[in-house]
Amino acid sequence: MTTMAEIRRITWSIFWKWTLIALIGGFVSGFVVGLVIGALVAIIAGPGAMAIGPWQNVISVISGLAGLFIGFLTLNYLLANSIGKQIGSKKLVLVDAFAAGEK
Repeated sequence: MTTMAEIRRITWSIFWKWTLIALIGGFVSGFVVGLVIGALVAIIAGPGAMAIGPWQNVISVISGLAGLFIGFLTLNYLLANSIGKQIGSKKLVLVDAFAAGEK
């Protein structure tokens, strides 16, 4: 069994990349969602429609969900990219539990 001190370098390698990419991706996805929904509402209902109605709340919720999705995809990509790669003197390995004899 490994200790937290032994995997700290792998954790730090994944964490700083994930934080940076997820923050930037969250801001960009929120901007894009707001721009697209705002433009569609302005085209369909007129430019004053954004001031009335639930559009600000809708944009906030969808932007938040898009940010979470981007964060998940980023973490998934970084984990997949880190498996099998040597970081310091350690390597993150994915092992099939049933092939290793575990139940």
